[in-house]
Amino acid sequence: TRKLLEDEWKVEFIVVSDLFMTPSAKFADILLPGTTLFERYDIGLPWGNGDYVIFGDKAIDPLYECRDEYDVFAEVADKLGLKEKFTEGKTTLDLDKDSIERTRKEIDP
Repeated sequence: TRKLLEDEWKVEFIVVSDLFMTPSAKFADILLPGTTLFERYDIGLPWGNGDYVIFGDKAIDPLYECRDEYDVFAEVADKLGLKEKFTEGKTTLDLDKDSIERTRKEIDP
């Protein structure tokens, strides 16, 4: 990975969203501050085999200039004229609720 990232002929532009200065972030042309698990809705999957998902409710709004990655991607899609196709009119919370409902139906039809 390091050789790939260092070769400017192979990777023209790198954007990273993270909480810490990770190895990938060191190669970023643009580094965006990511959100913590307290600042976004999230779904956790079981480590092993399990018929459940864990829904993480957002406790606080993102601090400072942090933004949820989905919102960043939706804004980029909007600039490209693709927002509706990308989001299908749904927020992160909508997508999480849809995933939970699909899982519920698969587990207990």
